[in-house]
Amino acid sequence: DSAAVLAEVLNCAERGTVEQVLAGLEVEDPQVASRVRGMMFTFEDLNRVDRATFGMLVAECAAEKLPIALSSATPELRDLFLSSMSERAGNMLREEIEALPAQRKRVVDEARAEIVVLAKRLAEEGRIFILDREEAAEAGV
Repeated sequence: DSAAVLAEVLNCAERGTVEQVLAGLEVEDPQVASRVRGMMFTFEDLNRVDRATFGMLVAECAAEKLPIALSSATPELRDLFLSSMSERAGNMLREEIEALPAQRKRVVDEARAEIVVLAKRLAEEGRIFILDREEAAEAGV
């Protein structure tokens, strides 16, 4: 399926590139653009990971990548990661994020991509569960 292949490629691309490709595709074929968007899984989509298994994702994340990936994350996503940790570990990560110098966008995107790949692998192994968009909406996520 070409839409699935494109979604996988775009999952690895920079955000600006993704938006340009999807905007162009939207003009050419809105239905395909919608399908590709539905198949994509991005760092922001990590909020769709089932809360009961989210801790497994956090535990498996590389310690050096997590603060970088969360440095410019939305407050909701950052809080989701922090709330899945012990209070002490959460405080340490919060301090590390605050002390982190400004990061290049490429470095942040790479750290986030590694976490997304990890989440997909854990989901394939059945160690975490990723809700589809409808399930997430029903769960209020």
